[in-house]
Amino acid sequence: MFCTYNDRMLNKEQVEEHFAKIGAVASHLPLKTPVGEPRGSSIITFDSERSTDAAINERPNVINGTSVTIMCLKAVAQTKKVHVGNLPTTIEEEIVKQYFAPLGTIVALGVKSRQSSASAWVEFQEVVDTAIFSGRHPIGDRAACPRRENSQHQ
Repeated sequence: MFCTYNDRMLNKEQVEEHFAKIGAVASHLPLKTPVGEPRGSSIITFDSERSTDAAINERPNVINGTSVTIMCLKAVAQTKKVHVGNLPTTIEEEIVKQYFAPLGTIVALGVKSRQSSASAWVEFQEVVDTAIFSGRHPIGDRAACPRRENSQHQ
């Protein structure tokens, strides 16, 4: 589930402590800006659908006096392929490969330059962790935007 809160001073422990009262939290990903500051939102996964439903139906959700808005996220298909946009036109395949190599074994990679920017697609041997799709990634001198690959490389 996705939750937003206006108080960016709420920390990971406070958010997890609140939702642990509802059910066992399997994972918690606080979202950050490109410069690493809190966005005031998180993606929380419970270990059971029952706990997720209970959290969504609990009203109001308040953490340390801050109102929290909760939304259910639809599960998306897993993917092994990533499209990366907003790359510098001078980007080289090796730079993209070095950046994404820690995420898994790369089986294919391609870069396409246009007049104002470049893009790349990266195919991994295993399914990509969805955390890669959160926020922007500093590659070259740009903040690149990874997303699921939807082109003919799929």
